[in-house]
Amino acid sequence: MGLDGIELLMAVEEEFKIAISYEEAAHCVTVGKLVALVHSRLQQSREEPCASQHGFYVIRDQLMRVLGLTRAQIKPETRLNDLIGRKDRRKRWRELIQSIMDKDPMLPALVRPKWLTIALLLLMAATCLGLVVFTWVPFVFAFLAAVAVGLIGNVLTVPFKRELPTEFNQVKDLIKFVTTLDSRIWSKEEVFQKVRSITVEQLGVNESHVTLEAHFVNDLGVG
Repeated sequence: MGLDGIELLMAVEEEFKIAISYEEAAHCVTVGKLVALVHSRLQQSREEPCASQHGFYVIRDQLMRVLGLTRAQIKPETRLNDLIGRKDRRKRWRELIQSIMDKDPMLPALVRPKWLTIALLLLMAATCLGLVVFTWVPFVFAFLAAVAVGLIGNVLTVPFKRELPTEFNQVKDLIKFVTTLDSRIWSKEEVFQKVRSITVEQLGVNESHVTLEAHFVNDLGVG
């Protein structure tokens, strides 16, 4: 399929929250075959062994779309830090998570580098110890001063929060964000109606031309 066909498939994936591989797409030469594929995918339970594989396909497709990556670059064990560059990382991280979920997410915040966190803790400890040892300030006041130093340091180092949380080290760690398949039971007719609507919107064809037998290339003009 050409670009318009790819955009159609992406719209179908987004609508039904499923992933369609290139191999599967190649066999969907008619509207009916695409409907059959979508309908069968919607019947899958989250408890089935393929659930994690389904999640990976969704994550991979969104990484390709949002970050402009290729399939070969993305494996379940690929480090996210290697895929999401530091430039505009905060923006790209938000766009990626939002593209995976169907609602505005509680975004896992980027964190400071470990060395900077350790440095802040050492500075707080040195402040407290220094005040107690060298100025004879009561411990409680020295402790409060150390806390103040920590709060100020916390604010000043916000721009350095560019590291991904440790629990999101690899691509497979994002699978937890993939929303479940639609819990209601879809009939083939309902799937067809939705696919027809998406096809009309994406290809700009007349609705009456979108039948189950319609060929995407020969009848609907997909390049």
